[in-house]
Amino acid sequence: MPWISRMLMPSSMSRAREYRARTQGWCMRLALCIAAIWLFSLSAVRAAEVVLPACPTGMLNLASSAQIVEDSGGTLDPDQLMRLSPQRFMPANRRTLEPGYSDSAWWLRLTLRNASATSCETWLQAGPARLRDVQLYIGSPGQWQAMHAGVNYPLREWALPPRQPMFPLTLAPGTSTTLLLRVSTPRTLVILAPQLWSPLAFQHMYVRTSVLDGAMFGGVVLLAIFGMVLGRIFHRRVLTYMALGMLCHSIYAGIVDNYAFVYLWPEGSALNTWAMCLMTCMTLFMTNIYCCAAIGVDRLGAWWRWVFRVIGAGYVLVGLFNPLLGDLHYIRIALSLCLVGEALLAIAAIHSLLRGIVRSWFPLLLVAFAWSDLLLHFASYLFGYSVNNRLFSTTVLPDLLMLSVTLVVEVGKGRRQEMQARTELDQQRASEHERLEKVVAQRTEQLNRALQGRRTLLARISHDLRSPLTGIVDAARQWQAGESRHDYAHLIERNVHQQIELIDELLEFSREELADLELSSAPGYLHAFLMDIVEHAALLAERNGNQLSCHLAADLPAIVSADFRHLRQVLMNLFGNAAKFTHDGHIVFTVSALASPPPGHVCLHVVVDDSGIGIVPAEREQLLMPYTRGTNAMRHDGSGLGLSIVTQLLQLMDSQLQIDDTKLGGCRVSFTLPLPLATEEDLEPEIGALASVAVDGAGRVILVVDDQLQSRELLCDLLDGSGFHSIAAADGHEALTLLQRRSVELVMTDQSMPGMDGWGLLQAIRVQHPELPVLLYSALPPRRPTALDPTLAFTTTLLKPAGSGELLAMVERLLKMCVMAGRLPAGDHPVDRQYRDARERGETHA
Repeated sequence: MPWISRMLMPSSMSRAREYRARTQGWCMRLALCIAAIWLFSLSAVRAAEVVLPACPTGMLNLASSAQIVEDSGGTLDPDQLMRLSPQRFMPANRRTLEPGYSDSAWWLRLTLRNASATSCETWLQAGPARLRDVQLYIGSPGQWQAMHAGVNYPLREWALPPRQPMFPLTLAPGTSTTLLLRVSTPRTLVILAPQLWSPLAFQHMYVRTSVLDGAMFGGVVLLAIFGMVLGRIFHRRVLTYMALGMLCHSIYAGIVDNYAFVYLWPEGSALNTWAMCLMTCMTLFMTNIYCCAAIGVDRLGAWWRWVFRVIGAGYVLVGLFNPLLGDLHYIRIALSLCLVGEALLAIAAIHSLLRGIVRSWFPLLLVAFAWSDLLLHFASYLFGYSVNNRLFSTTVLPDLLMLSVTLVVEVGKGRRQEMQARTELDQQRASEHERLEKVVAQRTEQLNRALQGRRTLLARISHDLRSPLTGIVDAARQWQAGESRHDYAHLIERNVHQQIELIDELLEFSREELADLELSSAPGYLHAFLMDIVEHAALLAERNGNQLSCHLAADLPAIVSADFRHLRQVLMNLFGNAAKFTHDGHIVFTVSALASPPPGHVCLHVVVDDSGIGIVPAEREQLLMPYTRGTNAMRHDGSGLGLSIVTQLLQLMDSQLQIDDTKLGGCRVSFTLPLPLATEEDLEPEIGALASVAVDGAGRVILVVDDQLQSRELLCDLLDGSGFHSIAAADGHEALTLLQRRSVELVMTDQSMPGMDGWGLLQAIRVQHPELPVLLYSALPPRRPTALDPTLAFTTTLLKPAGSGELLAMVERLLKMCVMAGRLPAGDHPVDRQYRDARERGETHA
């Protein structure tokens, strides 16, 4: 098929021509690239030479004419650098002159040609003051002249004394000079800025910059001190923390710009590095603190507080121990803490906004300012882009402005709060004044009512006070007249006691209605107190021919803590009323313990029943008020104060008086009194009053058995002081052991003791020593266990606390009775001889 071949042949020929055209195109492009690279290298070499037609009179920027090489290992020397291929040298630009944080050494190559006919004196500046290790090599391979500057070298070794890395140059006329500038500055941003200065122009710039820096630093210090003082006065933690943070940042900027190195420690290169890192971390630490205070981290919860405390502690530790870390390790750790802290601060700020803790825009502005500044520093490390200013003044200026704005805002807020507080105080004073006026009016009305009541009292009490006096006068006249139908002495005494009781009640009530009374609780023996009350109540009951019955529950505790003086006053007032309004009747006194008392307490239920005239139910509440009497009591003497005093005393004791009817036909008064339990260890070691009887116990041996040490010692001291020889035992087992060793005339024992109690000891003594007298001296009445013989009993009993005279008299009577009964042998003691003679005469009772 010829038409097919004719179609294919032109196609093959066109493809061959197309292939040759493409090959020629690629070859041309490759040649152009090689030529461009060669021309670029030639232009780079040519660009490295700076021609000076005359000495500079100001500042000449050499950055565009410099070539830069990165020495990643920091091992190159000038000769090795010059042997590098031209391709290793890169033209200087903003990216290469500001590589950011780096451990590498950076070389700049410059060629200066003095085209003038005179010698040129000029200064070369390598960059800002923050550069730590700057070395300048001048000359040719093998003949280099070295100079250095930077804080890695003592100030005396610097080529020139200013803070910036400066080097003096002398350029001969018509000659070219090759300069190799080596810069190594770990832990700080690498910023290369080669500039050529005339000495005079640089000195003018240096003085101007130093004055401006000093003014800025002084302003920051003054504002920081002022801010801390105001923060202390107005209790504004944000203001104090921000002032400290700005001060730390200003000190850091001063250290970075070599002010501290030049003026404070010109020989302390290591100290300067440590101080710079420390102030960096302290700035971050104070920033963390004031941001936390600004957004109210303390109110977000304990977890947030501890997280930011850990971050703050990390800043402090990194700052203090930065020499132990490598240069880049220190930067990475510090910036990592910064990034984590700022991220958490952003979350905390959002959380605080959502919870309504922060409602003002200014605290969030502070956090945003700190967050953006630190984020830019992190970006400079991450992307190798420098954000630091070269001048101290421009570095501190934002801090100065921010601190000034903060002072204005916080002082204004403090003034507003002060004005608000003053307004609230004025309102409070006005309301307090109004309240006081109402109180004064109310108290005046109460005083008028009280005065009216006192006048009424004087009018009513005159009859009550006159009646006993009239009775005394009548009885005295009849007695003088010689009449003997009545016992006038007893009648006078009764009227006198009646008037004394009435006056005592009036005096007690006149003490501002018992408002000044204070309870004074102390531990005491409950049964002894109740029995003493019963004895006095019996005398009161006998006045009108009444009979008194007493019922004390068996489960009453032995010792309680109470105000026994005022409790006695309560009970005697109740018995006085019962005896006064009951004639030839019955009075019943009942004391029991309620079930389920509070832990460590007992609830006493005290009841006084009588068969007297009773109290009308409608008048019961009224009779609890002072100077009030019942309608059925008008024919009886009285002032209407007894129940009022009882009511108020019981209120002080957290109790309340109840008035009810009784089966006896009279009145029942009762109250429930909670009292703390106590033990004998809580009691003061004493035995009533001093002995009033003369007892000679010489030659007599008495065994004292008590589980309380202070009680045993007190009894033994009392007996030994009266001539007895006392021996002591802590329980029944020890007492029986002592009885086996020696004979005694009397055993005094307590009832409740651990181990063998008093009843067990009594049972053993009755078996082993049946004639030996045993005195029960206990805080409780005798409570014989049901398992013992009903006929088993102590020789006699005595309740604690008995007076010393009563106790010794009881011992004396008991010994005398036993000797006369023949149960004890009579010795040569005078008392024994007296008892023996009395027994022989048949006097069996003392």
